[in-house]
Amino acid sequence: MRRRVPLWLGVILLLGAGVSSLPAGEAANEEMEKLRPFVGVWKTDSVFPDNGLRVGGELEYRYVLGGHWLLVRFVGAHPDRSFWEAVAMIRYDGEKDAYVSFDFFAAADPVRMTGRWISDATVRFLTEESGRTWGIDYTIREDGTVYQENWVVPAGGAKKVTLETTYSRCGG
Repeated sequence: MRRRVPLWLGVILLLGAGVSSLPAGEAANEEMEKLRPFVGVWKTDSVFPDNGLRVGGELEYRYVLGGHWLLVRFVGAHPDRSFWEAVAMIRYDGEKDAYVSFDFFAAADPVRMTGRWISDATVRFLTEESGRTWGIDYTIREDGTVYQENWVVPAGGAKKVTLETTYSRCGG
């Protein structure tokens, strides 16, 4: 699997470099179409509950590679550094009956998450690492905004929210 990382990184860099000039595209299948409410350009307002820090950012979701993938690109602030950029690629895996997400943060290996709808309005992405589970819930609100909640469950512990973000569409 490690040999594939440079290929993935190359694809991400090519797509990310010209992301604003790519057409929005269409979803390749019904499961990818369910993610359409996320497609677009967003302003983000994030709060880190541990310290109350509030930061803004910009986020874009768009279908790429024939609508089989959703490309996500975020640029904003973070409590541990002044600039934060992340790129993710999401697709639907029919064999697993789940979405898979590859999340790239700087030079680190990508984080792989698995996602499923837990309600009509909320999709949850999960991963496990070092005996803890962490995840992100994305809830599409009736007013068209999106609420994102990042959380962790340490081994033997209770769920702890680490980040709360609201997305508002740019120009709307």
